[in-house]
Amino acid sequence: MNDIDIANVALLSLEDGPISSLDEELEAARLCKAAMTWAIETTLTEHDWNCATRLGSLGASLFNLPAHGFAYAYQLPSDCLRVQRLGGPNDDIAWKRMGREVHTDVTPGPDLTYTAYINSEAMDPPCANATAFRLAALVARKLTGSSTHANLANALAEQVDATGASLDASEGTADIADAVGGDAGWADNM
Repeated sequence: MNDIDIANVALLSLEDGPISSLDEELEAARLCKAAMTWAIETTLTEHDWNCATRLGSLGASLFNLPAHGFAYAYQLPSDCLRVQRLGGPNDDIAWKRMGREVHTDVTPGPDLTYTAYINSEAMDPPCANATAFRLAALVARKLTGSSTHANLANALAEQVDATGASLDASEGTADIADAVGGDAGWADNM
C-alpha cells in the first residue's frame, strides 16, 4: 500500500473518493494530505507493530547525569517514535525517555527495541488498514460535516487497530516480556 491507497480506503469508508493524488484540488485530497503523517505516527505509536519494530544498540553516552537520577544519557535513533524495551527480554533495566534521549545507569549503551517511523509502503496490511481508518477518523467531521461519521470512524479505527495488534501478536514466539505483561511495562518507563 501507499499513501494514495490509504487515503482511498479512508475516503471510501466515509462514502467519498477515490482520489488519484494527494495534490489534487479536492477537499478530500487536501485533508488527507494534511492528516497523513499524523495518522501514520499515531497508528505506529499505539502498538508495537512488527513491521515497524527495529532492534539496535544505543551508542556512546552523550554525557553523565548524576543530578537526574541516572548516570548516562543516550541519543535515540532518528527514526525512533517509541521505545519498546531496553536490553533483552530477560533484562531488568531501569530507564526513562526524556525527549530524544534515554537515561539509564547502564553502560556501554544497551540494546534497544523500538518502534520506527516507516512510510506506508513499508506497512503490512493490518498496520496500513489501521492507518487508513485512523485517517478517516481524523478527516471525517471536516469532510462529511457529520459527527456521526466521525464517531463511527473513530470506533472503526479502534476496532481495526485491536484486530491488527492481535494478528501481530500471533506472529512469532512470545518472549519473556510478552509473557509477563507485554506492552504494559513500557508505560512505566515513559
